[in-house]
Amino acid sequence: GDHHACGEKAGPMAGIGLTAVAGRVGGRRDGQILHRSKSWTLQPEMQFKTKDPASSGLQENVTGAELPPEDYRELDLLIDKMCAAEQFKERRFIATRYDMIFAKPDNTTIADAIPLREVRNVLLEDDCVRVETMMGGYNSGRPYVVRLESTEEAARMFKVLSGMVRWAIADSKKRQKFTDRARNACRDVYTSQWSQGLVAALIILNFIINASEAQVRAEEGSEVGDMFKLFDMTFTIIFAFELLVNMFTNWFRPFWDDGWNVFDFVVVSVSIIALLVNALPGMSVLRLLRAFRVLRLFGRMGAQRRLINAIVMSLWPVCNAMLVVLLVMSIYAILGVEFYGH
Repeated sequence: GDHHACGEKAGPMAGIGLTAVAGRVGGRRDGQILHRSKSWTLQPEMQFKTKDPASSGLQENVTGAELPPEDYRELDLLIDKMCAAEQFKERRFIATRYDMIFAKPDNTTIADAIPLREVRNVLLEDDCVRVETMMGGYNSGRPYVVRLESTEEAARMFKVLSGMVRWAIADSKKRQKFTDRARNACRDVYTSQWSQGLVAALIILNFIINASEAQVRAEEGSEVGDMFKLFDMTFTIIFAFELLVNMFTNWFRPFWDDGWNVFDFVVVSVSIIALLVNALPGMSVLRLLRAFRVLRLFGRMGAQRRLINAIVMSLWPVCNAMLVVLLVMSIYAILGVEFYGH
């Protein structure tokens, strides 16, 4: 669930230079600390007191797996976690060097987890701590809100988690190869709001130029026709470069598993073929596919993307319903011919 704080922003806090936000005030019952290691008072340099785990964090879906041994736990507390409908429910919170783990109080299996290296932001909201995760990561950008027994406990939790997140990110970068570091840096730039906004603006501009070209219908070889051809070449090169950046940042399976990326690849590939090869038959039809570039805009707009995805996912159930209707109509047609054919 999400949580929106109100109030004014305060100054920078300890940890990874994040912001503390004044949130709503509300009383709550006292929580219970199951286990508190010395790392509760750690500074951001992270002098850990537990064993060094063999792995560097979550590699796959761990929901339902057993909780880590106590030797690997930096924190083990009972807190309140915001769940569905913005309702707080009691959960067990465990922090290791690389992960934050949630479990039900009377359960020994993992209910949810957050890789610390994928935490994008940590916010202090009165007696709550809000953790924002990375888009496209293990938690798909989902925010988490936990509530402590007091504002002091929340401030201490914020300070410790900030330091642990900073350490996990630095440790993850040390373990990465040069290509992985370059890919992550490129992904941060490519997925940023201004970058996606620029690509969306170019798609809209290209659509306007294509509509103008269809309206003007300039003759081949004329000055206006050459201008439109230059525009087409420029946009094709830009979109080809954008596609290469997208493929590099999401290679291999994350790229091809996304239907919008496959659509981008097809549209851009057709545009390149139509631009380079003019003698082949059917090139005029391929050039018409340039008009579909504007549909790439829906892949960058959340509401429209969800709408298109819902329509596509409903096609198969609708086809099944049409098949049932066809069978029923065929049965009645056979009966009608048998009874009233003469």
